[in-house]
Amino acid sequence: MMRLLFFIIFNFVFFFSFATPTQKVCELHVKFEKAYFFDLKIQNGIKYYTKRKAYLVAGDYVRIACNQINSNWIFVTFTNRKGVITRGYVNLAEFDVVRL
Repeated sequence: MMRLLFFIIFNFVFFFSFATPTQKVCELHVKFEKAYFFDLKIQNGIKYYTKRKAYLVAGDYVRIACNQINSNWIFVTFTNRKGVITRGYVNLAEFDVVRL
């Protein structure tokens, strides 16, 4: 039973973490020592980003659909080696973009 539950959850996460086959996938490599996550806040119709404690380090990479790269901020989901998932906005200037 536990194996089946793990299999279902793993496939759900894996399926939804990548772009559809028709979309191009871009790999983004962190190019600075730290790339901080930000939360998007909207107050009175004005968008602003607040810095969090969580960050990516040089050498980390994320994969996203290339069509998500359309502004200075991109929404990133990152899973570290321990399996901890962090989601948030990161400034595109923190990355080198590699198309796959």
